[in-house]
Amino acid sequence: MYLKIIGCVLIVLASSGYGYAKGLEYKKQVEELEYVSRLLRQVGGEISYLKAPLPDVLKRVGRRVKNPYQSWLFSLSDALGRKGDAVLGDVWRTKTEEELKGVFLCKEELEELKGLGGQMGHLDIRMQEQTLSWYAKRLEEKGQCLRTELAQKRRLCNLLGVMGGVFLAIILI
Repeated sequence: MYLKIIGCVLIVLASSGYGYAKGLEYKKQVEELEYVSRLLRQVGGEISYLKAPLPDVLKRVGRRVKNPYQSWLFSLSDALGRKGDAVLGDVWRTKTEEELKGVFLCKEELEELKGLGGQMGHLDIRMQEQTLSWYAKRLEEKGQCLRTELAQKRRLCNLLGVMGGVFLAIILI
């Protein structure tokens, strides 16, 4: 009898923990979107004020950001510095795929970030600034939208975790 009670409590606790962890993932996704937006604004600002080549700008901004974005910007800068015949869009896409695997961005946002380099490769400095600014603003808007939904999603994940655990415990009794 006691083993059944302990088992039921453990099932409810485990499923509640899963729901709580899922809610934290939503929070991390919103924070990640905001961070990428700030990072891209920094790159755009450095391009506009310094008028420096993109590899120098990426290395300069990379010194001020956290990993994995720091290693992403450094590897982008190194690859563009020894570019040879490679196109910015191709280098950007491959380095983004290699370096940003563990970030909490959804698949759609990561694909858009990969495509950003292809858009910037054909533009002059002013258009690069505008493209980065537009993309950063878009990420901010998406982040604000997700932030408004965040409390609901976290509450829903917690509730579903607890209710799922209770349901499993009832079925197993």
